[in-house]
Amino acid sequence: MIDITRLRELEKKATPRDWQSLYDDIFTVDEIDVDGEGDRYIQIPYDERDADFIAETRNALPGLLDEIETLRAIVKELAESNPYEDEWNTCIFCQADYFFPHDPNCLVHRAREAMK
Repeated sequence: MIDITRLRELEKKATPRDWQSLYDDIFTVDEIDVDGEGDRYIQIPYDERDADFIAETRNALPGLLDEIETLRAIVKELAESNPYEDEWNTCIFCQADYFFPHDPNCLVHRAREAMK
């Protein structure tokens, strides 16, 4: 499972967004003066595609972490829910009951497995 706490710590310590790539370099948009050197940049040897990827993923990381946390909360809520709604106590997703287990494709079963 992805360690979101660790990624959040690294993201907060990293050079602030927005990053941009130009040829095989990655630059920060805001000027950051490090030892009087001006903008901070990272040089990626030879491949502009790698620079584009690193800059875009760095900029997208906070939103991706937010989305993962939101989805994990939804899965946890579903896993902890009681899917039995009718008088026969059958699951509203897969018709499981006290005698028949949840289908492996049932949303409740999958949520519970994901939370293990």
